[in-house]
Amino acid sequence: MLEPNKKGIIAGYIRVSTDEQAEGTALNQQMGRIKQDGVDEIYSDIESGANSQRPNFQRLINDIISGKISTIKATRWDRLTRNQNDFPVFKKIIQDNNVQVILLDQGQQDFNTAAGELSADLQVLFAAYERNMLRERVKHGHAHRRKQLLAASRAPLFYEIVNNRYFLSEQPIICSLLDRPENYLEYNESTPNSECLMGQSKKDIALEVLEYFCRYSKYRKVLSKIHERYSLEKLDNPTLKPGLALFSTSRGLKEWLRNPVLRGHTAYLKTKGRGKHKTPDEWEIHLDTHPQYRLLTDEEYQEIEVIIESNSKKFGQTDATFYLTGLIFCNKCKSRCTLKAGGKYKYYGCQHANICCENNKSTRISKIEQAIISALWNRAHLLASTNNDHNSLKSDKLIRLEKRLKSIENIPDFEDDEELLIIAHKLRQEIKQERNNNKTIFQEMLLLPQARKINFWYTLTEEARERFYEIFVDKVFIDAENIMVVLKL
Repeated sequence: MLEPNKKGIIAGYIRVSTDEQAEGTALNQQMGRIKQDGVDEIYSDIESGANSQRPNFQRLINDIISGKISTIKATRWDRLTRNQNDFPVFKKIIQDNNVQVILLDQGQQDFNTAAGELSADLQVLFAAYERNMLRERVKHGHAHRRKQLLAASRAPLFYEIVNNRYFLSEQPIICSLLDRPENYLEYNESTPNSECLMGQSKKDIALEVLEYFCRYSKYRKVLSKIHERYSLEKLDNPTLKPGLALFSTSRGLKEWLRNPVLRGHTAYLKTKGRGKHKTPDEWEIHLDTHPQYRLLTDEEYQEIEVIIESNSKKFGQTDATFYLTGLIFCNKCKSRCTLKAGGKYKYYGCQHANICCENNKSTRISKIEQAIISALWNRAHLLASTNNDHNSLKSDKLIRLEKRLKSIENIPDFEDDEELLIIAHKLRQEIKQERNNNKTIFQEMLLLPQARKINFWYTLTEEARERFYEIFVDKVFIDAENIMVVLKL
């Protein structure tokens, strides 16, 4: 029996599949249980268990190979992996590095005996089977909801789902900032709710949004008015804080206006899977499923749609792309910035400017370019001064692949194990492909003497800059005073 690695740390691994679960209790529950059981460091991902390329799962594997970890703790096998095809490689890494695996719900895993290894294999197989069954159950559940004309799984803003039907409350819940009483600062927890709540219900606010859109016809103007009335950022009496969610982007408002729920209808099959959305013409729509809670008639919606279409030519600018799009973020609210144009110049600005973010000034693209080029130029000099070689700029993927191959090749009797030889062959093919890809070539260019000349960067074509920025630049944060470039290296 192999002696366990007693020099490393005890690592905890937790995972949930979606951002919704992360914002809920699932991640915190795992975190609490793992911490209570005793660990030195926790690795966590918000990703499907079928995806073996989870960032912190890969970091966990790398730390196992480097000898940093002696024990892994997780709640169940499906937190570590649901992919039966990747499990054999993960199991080999665990065995080769003498790492113990302790699962709070399934006990300590024994890879030193045939029976223990078979038990682990079956548990992972059942986890994969359970995942497939869950997908089937969800699919059948959606089909049942469509057949029964029940509400879809998520209600649009201001609506709720009560007894599987859409519901729009007329119960007063909030006092708008413009309608609050003059002596509102005197209110406290003992003040009767009837005095604090001045009459606006979720239905009232939804109707306000529609009224403003018909009156002003501009997304940002509507958002500005709504946040002026209900935004809580500057509210100085916490007693009146209701925690009301509001739109923060023009896109969100546009999608809400087009939601058939507002017209008393229910739409199904709105996505193609993997987060891709169908066009409204492709939706399966059932009419008059909740007519008592409609905000618009179909005739009124046609007027709304005319305004939306008239805005589309102007609204499209926030969707416009440039080779910097996706890299620029607001330094105040940390949201993604959008491309804007004014005269002969182009700018990036916060998409929430003049709505709920105080970062109202846009930044010219030329200034952003200067900041990025300066950061890359300085990094090229830093690499040269620290005597880095080409190996220092290997991609994370290439480093992981090489470590995994080395670990497998160090296994005793490696050359006589047909399964290991097949795995090693596949790894060598991936390593070869990764070494030959354009990303590696661009990374190595940063070590060339030309990269330490500022003019080199300014003479690059937009296509070349886009490729460099994609590889080297993580994020750029902008506000009225500063431009902060965060590099990946």
